[in-house]
Amino acid sequence: MRLRIPLRNQARVALPAAAASLSVVLVLLMRLIVISPITVHAGKPVTVPGAPTNVTAVPGNTQASVSWSPPASDGGSAITSYTVTPFVGSTAGTPVPVGASTTSTNVSGLTNGTTYTFQVTATNSVGTGPAGTSNAVTVGAPTPPTGVTAVAAANQATVSWTASSPNASAVTGYVLTASTSGLAQNAVGVSGTTTSNVVLTGLAGGTSYTFQVVASNSFGNSPPSAASAPVTPSGSTTTYASTVLGDGPVVYYRLGDPSGSVAADSSGSGRNGSYEGSVSLGSGSALVNDSNPSFSLGNGSDLRYRLATGLPTGNGARSVEAWINTSPRPM
Repeated sequence: MRLRIPLRNQARVALPAAAASLSVVLVLLMRLIVISPITVHAGKPVTVPGAPTNVTAVPGNTQASVSWSPPASDGGSAITSYTVTPFVGSTAGTPVPVGASTTSTNVSGLTNGTTYTFQVTATNSVGTGPAGTSNAVTVGAPTPPTGVTAVAAANQATVSWTASSPNASAVTGYVLTASTSGLAQNAVGVSGTTTSNVVLTGLAGGTSYTFQVVASNSFGNSPPSAASAPVTPSGSTTTYASTVLGDGPVVYYRLGDPSGSVAADSSGSGRNGSYEGSVSLGSGSALVNDSNPSFSLGNGSDLRYRLATGLPTGNGARSVEAWINTSPRPM
């Protein structure tokens, strides 16, 4: 016995009854090919562009300079424009459109003393892609210092840099920070007129360090400078500073700042304090066999960390270590 299954508008196909199930499959496949042909297009489908990369913002006076790199993918269609949008927190400002050949622009009309981020999107014939987001900058704050160089010596390094542009107000100070293996350790603050031969002590001998500098004025802090080339101090492999840092302090004021009003935080947490009142910097060390300077306080003067974020509150557990060199008070 033979089974015949007709195909509409097609030749008949005859198969043995034992292959009936197979014949149904073959017929259905044949019908699929005849009735619903599939067209295959060469290449990938066109989509929106990817996110711009390396989005970087530099503060100015009531403005910021924003730069970026093109997306890794244009989605298969040429990019026709970019849009730069300032944000204060999650609140968007006025978007700034720029041409497809542009990868930097100035965003104006910003408020000095306000911290902004910037989102950049790319657009092609399909639409607008996801945003790339910049670093946060405080408008009116100085530009980052440039040209940071370091020379190593025994358990210390001497660092110099090119001054920042002040933007909306004069530079009041710089904070120099050492880093090893990407971890910030040891810092020192100096006045806004100091840009050369700044000595940072307490470095571990045989350890490679890079150095970055942040400038500040009355409106805020600049972004960090580019890191210096790495240098390796000689000397002892441990110092008092490296021992303290091994304990993981929340704040570490070494009090070795030679000038200015900033008490640099050497813990790596960035909780810089300020010297208030009558303070004499650069006094002799309060520690035996350690060259780190100290400071002297006059009546009514102190060292303050104003924000207090990240510090213990209320009855939270805490410990404080301080070395004090006292002298007799006059009768």
